[in-house]
Amino acid sequence: MIERINNFTLKSFENYTTEEDCKFLKNNVIFGYNGKGKSSLANGIVETYLKSGGVKENVRFYNRSYVEENLLLGESDANRHIKGVIANFGKKDTDIEKEIIDLESKKIDVQNIILQKNSVEHELDSIINSTHNQKKGASNIQRKPANKTATEKYNLYIENLNKVTKDYKVNEGELRNLIGDDSLEKKKLILDEVSISEVHSINDDLFQKIKEIFSIEFNDNLIPIPKVMEWLNYGLEIHENSRNDICQFCGNHMILDDIKKKIDTFNNDQKQVSILKLNELKEKIEQIITAIDSNIKKQQIIESVIGNPIIGEIFINMNKEKKILESCIDTVRKKVENITNRDIEYMAVDKNVETIEYLNKQLKEIIKDEKDNLNHMIDRIGELVKGAIGLSLKENSIATKKLNLISEYKRQYEEAIKNNNKIDKKIEELKRSKSPTSDFAKFITGILNALGMNFEIVVDSDCGDYIIKIVNKSSDMLKISDISEGEKNILALLFFYYELFEDKDQNDLKNNIELIVIDDPIASLDEINHTYILGLVEQIMNLEPQVFIFTHSWEDFSTINYRFKENKNNPINRFFEVKKDNNGKSFLKKSISRISPYHHHFNEVYEFSKKDINNLDDCDVYHMPNIIRQVLESFLKLKTTKSSPTMSNRTEVQKVLFGDNNVRSNDSTCLDSLLLTINIDSHRPERNPEEVIKVAKFLMKRIEMVGLQHFNTFKAVQY
Repeated sequence: MIERINNFTLKSFENYTTEEDCKFLKNNVIFGYNGKGKSSLANGIVETYLKSGGVKENVRFYNRSYVEENLLLGESDANRHIKGVIANFGKKDTDIEKEIIDLESKKIDVQNIILQKNSVEHELDSIINSTHNQKKGASNIQRKPANKTATEKYNLYIENLNKVTKDYKVNEGELRNLIGDDSLEKKKLILDEVSISEVHSINDDLFQKIKEIFSIEFNDNLIPIPKVMEWLNYGLEIHENSRNDICQFCGNHMILDDIKKKIDTFNNDQKQVSILKLNELKEKIEQIITAIDSNIKKQQIIESVIGNPIIGEIFINMNKEKKILESCIDTVRKKVENITNRDIEYMAVDKNVETIEYLNKQLKEIIKDEKDNLNHMIDRIGELVKGAIGLSLKENSIATKKLNLISEYKRQYEEAIKNNNKIDKKIEELKRSKSPTSDFAKFITGILNALGMNFEIVVDSDCGDYIIKIVNKSSDMLKISDISEGEKNILALLFFYYELFEDKDQNDLKNNIELIVIDDPIASLDEINHTYILGLVEQIMNLEPQVFIFTHSWEDFSTINYRFKENKNNPINRFFEVKKDNNGKSFLKKSISRISPYHHHFNEVYEFSKKDINNLDDCDVYHMPNIIRQVLESFLKLKTTKSSPTMSNRTEVQKVLFGDNNVRSNDSTCLDSLLLTINIDSHRPERNPEEVIKVAKFLMKRIEMVGLQHFNTFKAVQY
């Protein structure tokens, strides 16, 4: 058994040897705030044991690295396996193996069922395709989608049958003799290729202008004919762009402005303007005649598809109107050739153009209606043919037998899958129970469930190690990093504790264990799990090996001390505290731990407040804001029901610390600093030493002023 450490150096411990009155006993409980050096001391205990001839396998050391160093199989966080713990509590392997072999023989060959079902599906698919080809005839009716099974295709055709018998009121006798053809598709194809030429209307203003031209009495002055005017305007445009006095055609000198004035005179001449308007009308009428001729050429094709007598009447009327327009063109041509001749009478054709537009529109509508009707008939014929296919399949006894056989194979497959899944689950359970690590996994999982954890430990049957899974979700595997810090600590401590024993009832400790060291076992735990783990720690202290428990919680330290009081007649329990001197070096001293947490914290703040700013320990500076907060909150609870040490409760805090006295400006500022430091700075990674010691001195001074007896009672601790 280790009684002391000698010349130990690690971090804040420098060549340290324990004092004579600090010898270790069988159970040793050591308190120290984080940063004081307790984890270094825990490592020193193990090191001392090994140097004294102890064997590593005989030590059980729990610390913050326990999960990575003792549980995980690989260094990578991606590794999901936890080392198995051997504990044989169940059946013998031979019995389990026989049961597994028996279960394997009871599994149904689902692949054989699938092959038989697929074979019948293929046969049914051939019957469906043959029936489709027979019934569709020359019609362009597509087969059911290739990605559908034969059963699905069969059911789709039966749906077609039910639809046509209901919607089209067709009896099965009519469908039975129906064969599809493509005559309607051919007619529609012909009409799709017919394009009716557009007839563009003529503006009423143009007709009115032409009418006026025929009534004008023109003078006899000579003007160039339109073709010559066209040439003159083109020549003028060329010379205006070049701005040159040399003629581009003959090379002689010319005066461009004079020529332009002359051409403008021609262009603005009334006869010239009128001739242009007459030619404009002539061109528009010629376009209409061209459209009529184009449409008339399609008459025979249209009438071959559409048996409507109105079609013939439309084309007869178009021809009549065409002749009138041709006469109009002849009249306009004569007027252009002899614009001054008033004997040529105006021929009004505006109504004729409107008639032609109407006839053209009527022709288009008849063709559109016929195409719509053909589409409807094609769709209807298609539906009827599909219904006929459905009827033929329904009445095909071979197809019906195939369908029933497929249904039976489906039922067999579903039952086989259900049966095999049950067997596989049972086999997996047997394989896990066959593993020497399975009993331990079941045991740990039972405890986790009792503690309300939503995950479990199961054996990987391939390797015998453990994996973490969510309860009742067999496929959801977790990594250690997927669970919370509290859950991780609980899991690690359970592994640590129950691995100590040979049996699941924790009666037989493994006989090789000589030393148990536990560094800070309680962290990030809720109240229920905190109590449970504290109970485990106390059970460990009742075991035979020498035990060292390290904690940063004075509450836990006091609780353990209360339950394991030192017995002078049979001293086996001893309590220590790790502290630091003014030089920042760690040392160990015996502790009277049965004082309350408040008493301990009060003394810590008091001792800290007496220190010089140059002798502050970084550890004290880091933890002190939280300790000051706990002291202030506990002191407030003694004085008022409003005990929250926060800025929102500042008025009540001031009343407790100052009474009814007027508060000076400096004291008010110090109170604000106190509340800010313990509520905000306590959560920051860095602390201001001057501010921390300032608020510590301020709080001690105020408690001394308002409660001197209280102050004197709690400021000191007798060790």
